[in-house]
Amino acid sequence: MTVLLDPQVLLPPPSISSVDQLLEHWEQVVDWSSDRRIVIGGQSYDLVLMGMESYDYPNNNPVLEGIPNADIFLGALNRLLGRVRPGESAGSPKAFEPEYAGDEICGIALAMDVSCFPDSYAIASCLDCWGELENDTIRVTPSPPRELEVFFEPNKELRTERSLRIKKYYSDKRIHIVGGAEDTGIKNQIINQLGVLEKNISWDGSELKQRPRDIEKRWHELRPERDIVVCLTGRIGHATSIVAEVAAKKQNVVYLEARKSSNIIDALIENAMSEGSS
Repeated sequence: MTVLLDPQVLLPPPSISSVDQLLEHWEQVVDWSSDRRIVIGGQSYDLVLMGMESYDYPNNNPVLEGIPNADIFLGALNRLLGRVRPGESAGSPKAFEPEYAGDEICGIALAMDVSCFPDSYAIASCLDCWGELENDTIRVTPSPPRELEVFFEPNKELRTERSLRIKKYYSDKRIHIVGGAEDTGIKNQIINQLGVLEKNISWDGSELKQRPRDIEKRWHELRPERDIVVCLTGRIGHATSIVAEVAAKKQNVVYLEARKSSNIIDALIENAMSEGSS
């Protein structure tokens, strides 16, 4: 899986008219160089080198002449250019929706790089290079990839990475839901979105005036490293929810509450994000 670098990130914009603006540009390059996920495609690499030819890069460095910390900036540029990857043979030309709003040649190079990396899932770019994005996502045609996340801050956790982290956390977990009627749609979301195995989901259905039987006995084998209890507090009597909470905490397992079944996914995601990062 690949995170591609927009060449516009490296090329000083023609609109730069002061040393302060130039410093800001190179400071951003330094920040991007700390993001070890990023690679630069062959087309973008060639374009950056061509754009730097007027400065006689890499033989000399007049683009940074007289600027404090020039060696740091040049080192960051070299590190990013050192991550060049040719990718596969270029496939079908790619189109982005919304369209790339940066330098036209940079957009062409980036689209060609995407065609060489069908496993790409994100682009490190500049905010000015895109119009209004829905969920920071662009659609790509023809696929693959079908869409790409665009991000503007180095080392930001991306949705694909977050999803994989959640699925890894839940890959060996067992989920025990108490309350309400079993909901096949919610179970499928738990399986598909969170990566829980179907056999590891149990649902003790009950309503406000009904009580699941023998919770204390059946949960005697629950283990802290594997089991998670979710209680639907809006679909179960208070006394029963207390029984479920006490039984779960007696086994020292994670105990979550959700008002209704549609809140289960959010509760489980929040748990994964907090437990998985601890």
